Amino acid sequence: MQDNRLFTLDVYIISGPITEKFAKKNKVISRTIQIRGDQTLEDLHYAIFNAFGREDEHMYEFQLGGKGPMDPEARRYVLPGAFEVPVRGPRKPDGDVTRTTIGSLGLRVHDVFGYWFDFGDDWWHQINVVEVKESCPRGKYPKVTKRVGENPPQYVDWDREAVMVQDLEQIEYRRGMLMKGMKAKSLPVKVWRGSKIPSEVRKAIREEDLLNLGGVYGDKKAGDPVQYDQLKLILTDDTVEITVFNRGIALLMSDDERVRRIHRVLCKLERK
Repeated sequence: MQDNRLFTLDVYIISGPITEKFAKKNKVISRTIQIRGDQTLEDLHYAIFNAFGREDEHMYEFQLGGKGPMDPEARRYVLPGAFEVPVRGPRKPDGDVTRTTIGSLGLRVHDVFGYWFDFGDDWWHQINVVEVKESCPRGKYPKVTKRVGENPPQYVDWDREAVMVQDLEQIEYRRGMLMKGMKAKSLPVKVWRGSKIPSEVRKAIREEDLLNLGGVYGDKKAGDPVQYDQLKLILTDDTVEITVFNRGIALLMSDDERVRRIHRVLCKLERK
């Protein structure tokens, strides 16, 4: 049955194996896709697959009517071979992606549904129905009409990410209390170079992902005098600088997990 309606969908990546550095650079990662009502969920899958520059196929499914990923009340649309494959959650599949058309799903503007790609790496997507037109202009569909953010690598080379810590050549840690009118440069600084950098500190920097946390944290107006911490991680080809004002207050008053991760590393340095 021909369904000439045109559905406009915003597809957002909401979770997956993305480095914090990539996520910081790409706050939103989305693609707007137009697809005809008589095209299938399989067609939508391939449109998303290509829109995000993926190369390797994996299992996937669409979930409709739930309140979030793996909602047991959501309707599940899966690959033909997945009907007998046990997955997380008690609900059995409701449809075959190769046979289920977009128009048959009863989608309306503002509806939201999910797309789960690669059951190992767990790429989760939120799909928002932006517009439904009763007629479709001539052209090739599905098609991407808008891109926000770069394509994240399908696979992250976590070993390479770890090697970056091995490129750490020097650590400079300046800390103390800043009285009114004092400059941070007047505070004492500790320096560790090359083999003198403690192995447990290197490990902590890697585990807490500090190379991707460069920036300023805390509120310099929250205390007087001001507690000041500045950490410089000097790499072969780059320098990561982290500054925290009033760390103790920030830990008590903020839910920022980044501050806690920085704090755990600073605690190790303070004992050196």
